[in-house]
Amino acid sequence: MPIHRSLTVIALLLWAVSGMAEEASSDTPAAEEQAPVIPAEAEDAETAENSENVPPDGTDGRSPSESAEASDEPMGHTDADGESGQVRLELNKLSVLDDACRAYVVARNQTEADFDQLRADIVMFDADGIVNKRLAVDLAPLPAGKTSLKVFDIGGLACDDIGQMLLNQILDCRDAGGERENCLADISVRARGPVPFIK
Repeated sequence: MPIHRSLTVIALLLWAVSGMAEEASSDTPAAEEQAPVIPAEAEDAETAENSENVPPDGTDGRSPSESAEASDEPMGHTDADGESGQVRLELNKLSVLDDACRAYVVARNQTEADFDQLRADIVMFDADGIVNKRLAVDLAPLPAGKTSLKVFDIGGLACDDIGQMLLNQILDCRDAGGERENCLADISVRARGPVPFIK
């Protein structure tokens, strides 16, 4: 085959190969034009992170103490602690004195009555259930809808010697309308500390 014909064939082959290469490159989009791919795990993790920022208790990020303060309700109290329309007495704590034990009682009047007189017969038992002290405690005045702190000393008795306190009976119960009957039924009791308060 003459040399010039061979060169012509080679040139045609090179031209065909270069044309195919250009056609293939024009079908491939540029890397920067492709949309970014987000793995499903990353989307789920981001969603979980956002959901963790929402308080599950609906307090808008407030602490329990701030929530209780906003609702004007002492910590640890709910409506389940006692029925509405009652006087609720809570033995909050006992404090040691030199020759006595001081009792702190939180009285919450949830009735519509203003108690002018409310005197309770309270009995202290030791750890074995034996009576070791009896007192008449004045809890009045107790306005309607008001929470009050009542403090009384149990003389001659150490706090460690009190195993249980009993609201035995109501000795005197009067409001603006006069003497109230069966006041004991309208009073509920509970204890916050280790010493039970019963009736």
